[in-house]
Amino acid sequence: MLRQAPKGRDGTADWPRGKVKHRLYGPSGRIYSFGFLPNGTRAVSASYDKTLRVWDTDTGETQAYLIGHKRKLFALAVRRDGTIVSSDNGGGLLEWPAHAVANATGGIRITASRVLAEKSKRSAGSMVFDSSGQRLLTTGGEGYGAYESRIWNMPSGKVILR
Repeated sequence: MLRQAPKGRDGTADWPRGKVKHRLYGPSGRIYSFGFLPNGTRAVSASYDKTLRVWDTDTGETQAYLIGHKRKLFALAVRRDGTIVSSDNGGGLLEWPAHAVANATGGIRITASRVLAEKSKRSAGSMVFDSSGQRLLTTGGEGYGAYESRIWNMPSGKVILR
């Protein structure tokens, strides 16, 4: 069982015994999204403090800070190769390449490599890559009226379907 941690904190669980293994401390804001990196020993969180953090799930230590967003974060998606895309509540959509995140240690700061969307009337509240990793589905609209879904072509970074 994963127990609720204090406000702004979360934990990884030791599932077979149902006990909290680590509490992930650090973000100054609420954590709104988590994802595992492909090797399974690291996770990434998206927080209201405008950062993503890469965590070592064995030790609970922060391995890297992914920076570049100007607003609170809502969602993230991790591609099979470890590329990370995240969204903020102003419609910003940023990407971090797998090679920059894969071996990061010691709390290194990594700046986004590509801006897919800088600002939009609709923020992505949920995102997922297709099985090939070539397309990203985003859906959102929280607080902005009608919900909207988009499919992005990741090699080009362009919206291919609205």
